[in-house]
Amino acid sequence: MLLPYTVLLRFQGFLHPTTYPMEQASLFYKTFFYWLHGNPLVEQIEGVFVVFIQAVWINRIVIRHRLSSVITLFSGVFYILLVSLTPGQLGLSPVLIAGFVFIAVLPSMLRIYLVKQAAGDLFNYGFGMALAGLIYPSYFVVMLSALPGIAILRSIKLKEILQWMGGVIAVVFFGGLGFSMWGMEEEFFSGLLDWNGALVAGLRHLNVWNGLYLFILGFAVLVVFLNTQVVMRNIAYKERKKWKVLFWVLIFAVLSVFFAPGLDWYPVNVIAVPLSMALGTIASKTKNNLLLEIVHVLLLIGILFLHSTIN
Repeated sequence: MLLPYTVLLRFQGFLHPTTYPMEQASLFYKTFFYWLHGNPLVEQIEGVFVVFIQAVWINRIVIRHRLSSVITLFSGVFYILLVSLTPGQLGLSPVLIAGFVFIAVLPSMLRIYLVKQAAGDLFNYGFGMALAGLIYPSYFVVMLSALPGIAILRSIKLKEILQWMGGVIAVVFFGGLGFSMWGMEEEFFSGLLDWNGALVAGLRHLNVWNGLYLFILGFAVLVVFLNTQVVMRNIAYKERKKWKVLFWVLIFAVLSVFFAPGLDWYPVNVIAVPLSMALGTIASKTKNNLLLEIVHVLLLIGILFLHSTIN
C-alpha cells in the first residue's frame, strides 16, 4: 500500500511537474546524475519510486534492528509524509539521491555495538556519509553524528575514530583525484565548503503557507524529543543504545538545515529519515488508534489541500 500512498501524496507534482534547477546542484551530482533530469514528468515518476523504495527500506531497518517493541510500518508512512510535505519537495532532487546512500549505510553504525571488529562498519559509514555529502553537502553535517554514535555504542577510541575518518578521507581523496583528471579539482574542493545558508536568510521572508509547513515540521521534532521515553519503552538495552544514536543523528540533521546550499525545502528531507523512524515508533505505541487515524487523515487532507492551494 505504500506505493499508491506515495503517488497520492505526490500527485500534485504530476499536475504541475517541475525539473530540479541543476545550477543549485553540487559538482559531483551534476557530473554523475545529470542524466536523471531534463524531463519534468519523468522526474516526478522517478521521485515517486525513490521515495517508495526508501520508505520500505526504513521500515526494514526499524524491524530488523528491533527499534520498536511491535512490528510497524508507520515509519515508512511518516517518511513519505515528510518528504512530500511541500510542493517544493515533489519530484527528484539531489537530497533524495543522497538519502539512498544515507539509508544504506545507517545500519553500519547501528551494528557496531559489542562486536569485536567494527573497522569495516565504521569505514563504510564514513565512506557512505561522505559520498552522501558529495551529492548533497548538508550530509557532511549529519556525518559528524558518528562521533557521539561511537561514544555511545563502543566508547571513544582513537583507533576507531580514525577508521571512520578513513572512509571519509577515501571519498574526498578519490573524488579530488578523479576531478583533477578533468582539471576541476579546485571547483571540487571549493564546492565542499560552499554552503551559503540561504535557507536561514529566507526565514525573514516566510509567508503564511511556508510558516505553516515550518510549524508542522517543528512540531513533529518537538513531539519526538518530548516522547523519547515512549520511543525506548519495552525494548532491550541494546536497542535503547541504538535509539540514542538515532537521536543524535536527528540533532545533527536539524543543524544541517542551517547550512543548506540553497533557499528551498529540500533540506527538510535530511531530517526525514531519523524523524520518521521516531514518529513511527511513537505511533505504534499509541493506545488510542482511532485518534491516531483521525490525526493522520486530517494531516493527509491538509497536505493535499495546501499543495493544490499553493499551485
